[in-house]
Amino acid sequence: MASIWGCGANVLKLFEQGDPKAIEIKERVDTLFREVVEQQLVRAHGVYRYFPAQADGNTIVIYDPHECLTGARTFYFPASAWGQYLCLADFVRPVASGEMDSVAFLSSRVASECVP
Repeated sequence: MASIWGCGANVLKLFEQGDPKAIEIKERVDTLFREVVEQQLVRAHGVYRYFPAQADGNTIVIYDPHECLTGARTFYFPASAWGQYLCLADFVRPVASGEMDSVAFLSSRVASECVP
């Protein structure tokens, strides 16, 4: 886990070591989360859908779910500049395989209630 909340180190390790700053921040976040849920201060809405897809190099080709060979849209994902130099397309079956894969898209919205 990366450094978050300005703690400057692995957060899980800080919790295990009983770091006062990390524990204080976690308690504040947990309290805020409980208040938001209990008082229904925000409402989350989301929708997801799976689409047929294949990879073509660093591009993911998304097909129309009703007509898999037409209506394609493409999304280009550059390879990572470090590690194994992978991109999202590396996790989708390639066009050359002749097999169709699928990807999911998620759209979400979080908003507070409008009060006049």
